[in-house]
Amino acid sequence: AGVFMAKRPDTWYCGKCHYVERIEKK
Repeated sequence: AGVFMAKRPDTWYCGKCHYVERIEKK
């Protein structure tokens, strides 16, 4: 579970990882 970054809607931020591409589009 990552925190959604409003600044980068195309990416997700994981506290344990770096910025990753948003795969699931809801």
